[in-house]
Amino acid sequence: MGINRKGLYWYGSWERKPAAHAVAHLSSLLDDRWEPATSTQPIGFEITAPGAPTAAKTEQIKMYRLKHKLSGQPALVYWLGVPMATRFQPARVTLTWPGAEFAQPVLVDLLDGGVYKLPHEPRKGQPCIENLPLADSPLVLCSRNALELVGQ
Repeated sequence: MGINRKGLYWYGSWERKPAAHAVAHLSSLLDDRWEPATSTQPIGFEITAPGAPTAAKTEQIKMYRLKHKLSGQPALVYWLGVPMATRFQPARVTLTWPGAEFAQPVLVDLLDGGVYKLPHEPRKGQPCIENLPLADSPLVLCSRNALELVGQ
């Protein structure tokens, strides 16, 4: 039996692969403060720039809804459900989520661990957020106050 090289660390040096960083970011963000959301309101994505190496299609977008237990704030984990590529140019989308309201919306990139401020057009009852990236790895849209940031 050979060595399974599909793990989170490089065999021999035991250095972290990019996926190991993503798993660490995911587990530090999505802990027991969140629960699955039960909302049935449809979430709409409109692709405004297709990205590369393959053009994104809305039916390839995967998502998971969450709710912050204490504040009730919504969160959306979303990604392009295609095989991960070595080089990838994210697509751009406009998100419409009826009924979801965010206090200081931010985007968390689970691959690099960054928390990014978003332009926000508040529309009561139907927020529409433009120019969001859509990548082959998960991104999390949530309210800034639902995050516990280190060093803040």
